Amino acid sequence: MSRQLTAKEICEQALAMIGEFPTSDSAPDGETLRRALTWLDIAMSHVAGTTRLFFLIPETITLTLVAGQQAYPLLASLGAAFPSDGIQFPVDAALEDDNGNRVPITIVTREDRERIWKPGVVGTPQVVYIDRLLAPTLYTYPTLSADETRTYTLKLVIQRYAPNVSPSGVSGNRPQGSRLTEFRQAWSQYLIYRLSQHIGSGPVRALPLQRINAYERQADLALRQLNAFENQQHDTEDPVTRGYALEDYTDMRPAEDVGYGYDYGNRRRGY
Repeated sequence: MSRQLTAKEICEQALAMIGEFPTSDSAPDGETLRRALTWLDIAMSHVAGTTRLFFLIPETITLTLVAGQQAYPLLASLGAAFPSDGIQFPVDAALEDDNGNRVPITIVTREDRERIWKPGVVGTPQVVYIDRLLAPTLYTYPTLSADETRTYTLKLVIQRYAPNVSPSGVSGNRPQGSRLTEFRQAWSQYLIYRLSQHIGSGPVRALPLQRINAYERQADLALRQLNAFENQQHDTEDPVTRGYALEDYTDMRPAEDVGYGYDYGNRRRGY
């Protein structure tokens, strides 16, 4: 199969494209390479923060809920299970009881969480909120009763940040160029064109605007093509013949009054 390029190899191709790594040289200038790696890291972080990238979604994370506890600092609560590259944003969540029964649970926005008019209600969690801090905290609602004897686990699907490929060390003199970007092979062309656009705009060389625009168009075209197929989930299900409506979802509120300000059972997931 096609080979996955390292961060250094992607930078070398981009530097060659803007005229900073001629074929007569055996390696690019060290400082130029370090700067290119920094901008590659910036480009990767941007696309990972604006696009669902399935290769950055690890296996489902399990968080055991604690009776009487509402807030869960994920770094401490997950321990070794916390992704080494952090949590960019959540994708999906489900609640599982000690009998293995699993039901979907809604991830709500900060706005919706603030509108809950009885935040101190206890019961089986129906929604969760995760803040946007680098060390995020998850909040459940309702909160498990302090005398709850059943075991509940939260199944979290998240997208990680892109890996760090920028120069490391105090003086930035140890490039992590040998590290794989974790972007699948089909993304190499996009990364090379996007990096050429960035470093050719001044950080390494100031190219004519016409060339910069050409790199940008090629990068945008590659991204559209990737999002049309490679960056999609693929299955063998028959095409959907009708859209989902509210009746396709069950209202997950408990029978007792839990104090929702909104009908969360029929709201779309948010963050």
